[in-house]
Amino acid sequence: MMSFPERIKAHFELLTPSQQHLANYILSHSEQVAFMTARQLAATAGMSDAAVIRFAKALGYEGYPHMRKALRVGLIERAGASGIRSQQLTPSTDDELRQSLFDDASALLGETAKLNDCATVARMATLINQARQVWVTAHGTTYPLGCYLARMLQHVSGKGELFVLGAGDLADRLRHISSDDVLIGIGYERYLPYTLDIMEQARLQGARVLALTDRVTSPLAALAVETLYVARSSSPLGWWSQTSTMMVIDWLIAQAISSDEDNVKRWLERSDNNLKALGLWKTASGTSRQRRGGSSSPPKK
Repeated sequence: MMSFPERIKAHFELLTPSQQHLANYILSHSEQVAFMTARQLAATAGMSDAAVIRFAKALGYEGYPHMRKALRVGLIERAGASGIRSQQLTPSTDDELRQSLFDDASALLGETAKLNDCATVARMATLINQARQVWVTAHGTTYPLGCYLARMLQHVSGKGELFVLGAGDLADRLRHISSDDVLIGIGYERYLPYTLDIMEQARLQGARVLALTDRVTSPLAALAVETLYVARSSSPLGWWSQTSTMMVIDWLIAQAISSDEDNVKRWLERSDNNLKALGLWKTASGTSRQRRGGSSSPPKK
């Protein structure tokens, strides 16, 4: 996938003089243009809204919003989260903030759904259900998502375990990964080497490697036999959103459950029985469940 500057270079000679002028202006002011509407850019550049839209299409984009998104992605790659955050537009009201974030989340979910097909999720669920153990590796901002995926897989199947850098004993723990296992890596742009190294080593040891990532050119996708793609927000209000990743994880877990309902039911029943045997917890009404033996008092020392 070409970046915005690469598209300009590839198409420059085919652009009209006014479009070449606009291209040079955007290249010089990309951080500002990344957060302009088509109308704002047109007014700044001294041309019509339609001319700006035609320019975006001349570069191969579906429309101006897609070109602007490419500019924002480039800003994230160059300047990181602080680069996006520096363009923060303070909402005038709390309601505006709420609506902006919910609208962004809804758009991310819709875009993520378009990026993936049911057949890929079904194949990944089959590999998970057939595996001896399912390892999940994720670092940085994706670490909590790795925890969630591993915990839910452990809950419904008893074979989900987080595999991260930890105490520096990677060499020892890697010995436990075999060709009967699946390893799932999660990572986005500015891909962390820890995740990639663990995925690569698991692949060399015969494990089936799966990925949740942001684009087809991701190094995680290059290591995986199956990949699910996550739409990432480039909005200054929601660039950190993990909404679409959580939905992809829930989709994958639901597919795994649906494909192996009898075993999941037996596993959950065992979990429920163990929970009852362990003792005290609170119900929604606030009443206590007693420990086995009828006493709700703590054990004597």
